[in-house]
Amino acid sequence: MSDSFEEFVRKQTEQKKEMQNANTQFSKERELETWAQHLAELYEIVERALRTYIEAGSISTAYRTKRIMEEFSGPYDAKEMVITIGLVNVVLEPIGTMLIGTKGRVDIKGPRGRASLVLIRKGVHTARDLISISISVDGTPPPSPKPKFSENDPWIWKISGNPPEMRFDDLTDERFLALLLKVANG
Repeated sequence: MSDSFEEFVRKQTEQKKEMQNANTQFSKERELETWAQHLAELYEIVERALRTYIEAGSISTAYRTKRIMEEFSGPYDAKEMVITIGLVNVVLEPIGTMLIGTKGRVDIKGPRGRASLVLIRKGVHTARDLISISISVDGTPPPSPKPKFSENDPWIWKISGNPPEMRFDDLTDERFLALLLKVANG
């Protein structure tokens, strides 16, 4: 009887592990679908920031398809946004997902410059928040450093600063308009 009970427990444990693996198994299709949803959210944020100007007819937006090649997925199509202000075009160009420390990046390219938006955990404010260094003395493991953000923090769009500081500022309407002015007008 104990043999059949042990066999039952073993089978149930294996089935549980298989189900957990199936639920957490990587799916490039699911990853690309999530990336497309995040891009759509970003474009909604931008449209909201520009709403007054769009309604007045002084700014227009359009979308076009960009082909992206990433190692994990191969080639795929993503939407990029083109903002037209008079004679000036500014492009929000998706660079990719599955990037180190972020869930994606979009470059904002204008005639006077370039900037980056990153999809990053809400609690991350600098690149240093993503790195943890511990030094062991005499073989004694150091205490675990307190994490600067939680893996449960939502992914949000932030403006990425330049190295070496690499600050990540929340993307607000006002900050987006200032960034747009910078890349469009210098």
